[in-house]
Amino acid sequence: ADTGMAAGVKPIGNPGDWFPPESYPAEAKAASEEGRTEFSLDIDAAGRITGCNIVQSSGSDLLDSTTCSQLIGNGRFKPALDRNGKPMPGSWTSAMRWELAEAKTQE
Repeated sequence: ADTGMAAGVKPIGNPGDWFPPESYPAEAKAASEEGRTEFSLDIDAAGRITGCNIVQSSGSDLLDSTTCSQLIGNGRFKPALDRNGKPMPGSWTSAMRWELAEAKTQE
């Protein structure tokens, strides 16, 4: 299908930086909750996030909702461009893997 899109939505900077260590929810840490949250963001022609949809849950509602709140609060994007170079709405799909640092340490 030809959408007339010349360039897709691009994140500005490193998306990993949008999730600083302190963004891990304390409640999820206390419950040792980990998982991978797959998401799709709706991006308007100005590069603003207008929607966050969970495509595949991590199994934790708290981690899933935190994923969206961190993305909406910290995510920055260059909008998609049509064939004439004019900004247009688009979407960006990726995933966030929530892992507890303590779980990775080995003795």
